[in-house]
Amino acid sequence: MNEIEKLFNEHKISVYASIGDRFMLPYLTRHLGYGVLMYGAGNMAMASLKYMKDVTGIMPEFIVDASPKCTVIDNIPVINVKEFEKMKKNKKYCAVVSNSFFTCNNDEKLAIGNMLSINGIDKIIDIYSDVCAIIKNNWYVYLNKNKGFFVENYDLFEDKISKDTYYHFLKAIIEGHEYQGRTFSEQDKYFASEEDSRLYNHLSNEKWINMGSYRGDTIYHFINNGFDFDKIYAIEGDKDVLGTLERNLSFLPNNIRKKIEVVPYYFGLDAKKLDDYFRKEEISLINMDIEGTELEALKSAEKLIQASRPVLAVCVYHRPEDLLKIPNYISSIVNEYAFYLRKYPSLRGGYYDGMYCVNEFVLYAIPKERRI
Repeated sequence: MNEIEKLFNEHKISVYASIGDRFMLPYLTRHLGYGVLMYGAGNMAMASLKYMKDVTGIMPEFIVDASPKCTVIDNIPVINVKEFEKMKKNKKYCAVVSNSFFTCNNDEKLAIGNMLSINGIDKIIDIYSDVCAIIKNNWYVYLNKNKGFFVENYDLFEDKISKDTYYHFLKAIIEGHEYQGRTFSEQDKYFASEEDSRLYNHLSNEKWINMGSYRGDTIYHFINNGFDFDKIYAIEGDKDVLGTLERNLSFLPNNIRKKIEVVPYYFGLDAKKLDDYFRKEEISLINMDIEGTELEALKSAEKLIQASRPVLAVCVYHRPEDLLKIPNYISSIVNEYAFYLRKYPSLRGGYYDGMYCVNEFVLYAIPKERRI
């Protein structure tokens, strides 16, 4: 059993003093003698049960759903409303609602509330907001449904820093807290040249595809680090920042600026392929931070990657499947690439829907001939 398997088996969702309604359950059950049911057997159910166990210490007797698609979730029976009507007898119940529509849709809230009320339940606790304040549910569900693959992927990484980064990344997501592993400096993102963690040799004639150039910050980091290059392709498909990118690049001396070509659209979408645009170029470095379309862009560059064997530095935090599918795809099209994972300073904001941001993770795929 490796560290990732232990993590999935033993993790506990974090407890936060500010989280809303959990304090009512102990009172209702221990002092007033209420039984507990959970309403909602959909995508929220797995995370809600884990939340109830880890955060409140109280589990429901059963899960009620209007149209259940299964009979059991985490050893808790799933029943429909009519079955509940037969089972409740004279016992009084409170309901913990794990249905997102109850929180977000007033009509659904009224309908569910009326149904529960008709069945004698007037104590209703909405934990959707509480759970989603701690964890990102679709990530939690995806990771747990595919935990076997995530366990296997632990051995994909070449060094201890990568394995530790992978562990702490997954731990932060399934437990609901900040990343607690090592973080590297922002100016080293994609270049992996910090003295105690250098990953690949930089070339004096680097030809670099910089996908997601944004305002040009990464290009400036590259130049400030003292790296030389023959060509940089600054790819930025967001029309709102293109003007800023062009302005910022204009500050560079002409001998540097003339080696940078701005490409005003993305690849992998709308039938635009990197293979077509760069069919006559030999590329030595490709990085990608393009808001979840990294895999599509890589697939549009299959021939380019096979022919040029560039270093790949790809963001893998936008979608839960990226940490599985992106390295697997790269392995399927090229041989003798080594994989590493590094974390850079987090961005606050809308990148992660839970209480904390978990972002700025870069997967490096490095051909044997470029490794340190």
